[in-house]
Amino acid sequence: MYCDGLGWFGVVGNELMSNWKLINARWGSGDGEVDEVRMDATTHALTTITYPHYELHAGSYYHAMDSTDNLGAETSDTISLLFTTANVAKLAHLAVTAYASGAYRYRLIEGGTGGGAGGSAVTIFNRRRGAGAGTVITAVTKDDTPITGGTTLVQKYIGAGNKVGGDARDQIEWILAPNTQYYVEVYDTSAIVAHLEVEYYEHTDRD
Repeated sequence: MYCDGLGWFGVVGNELMSNWKLINARWGSGDGEVDEVRMDATTHALTTITYPHYELHAGSYYHAMDSTDNLGAETSDTISLLFTTANVAKLAHLAVTAYASGAYRYRLIEGGTGGGAGGSAVTIFNRRRGAGAGTVITAVTKDDTPITGGTTLVQKYIGAGNKVGGDARDQIEWILAPNTQYYVEVYDTSAIVAHLEVEYYEHTDRD
């Protein structure tokens, strides 16, 4: 059997799996904020959630979006979201979802100049309803004048009815730089339905 300092959490050889019940974990920093780790009654697998799901429970997970029923009728044939990260230690972990009923181009651009002209504010929702606003991204605008320059982190040409995002989060997540502008867009000249959504959680490195 081996131990991580919190309690027995594994077995070697023929040691009994019943020793799993000795695992304790801390859920807070106060006295008594410790409990036994639970497992599924059917399979005896440990019951866990992903780290982004934890941030959702903690009230640090946010969402903003834009959509249109006629992409080709939008200014510059584009729907877009533009925001700038704050110059703070806390970091935003970004995942983008985009969709259109016809073929389209999707881009994620870091930096650049321009933008902000002609755009309108988008509401940033905390996905834990009743929790407060974030501190890394405090404003998002939509349908801005397209930016120029910058570093194109992602550019994809997507077939009709297909989606950007929805993959395993570690395949699409970006940890954004502080004090930096970001611009995401969906573009096509056709009269198609399109949707663009950014989701991010805020986290401060522990080390």
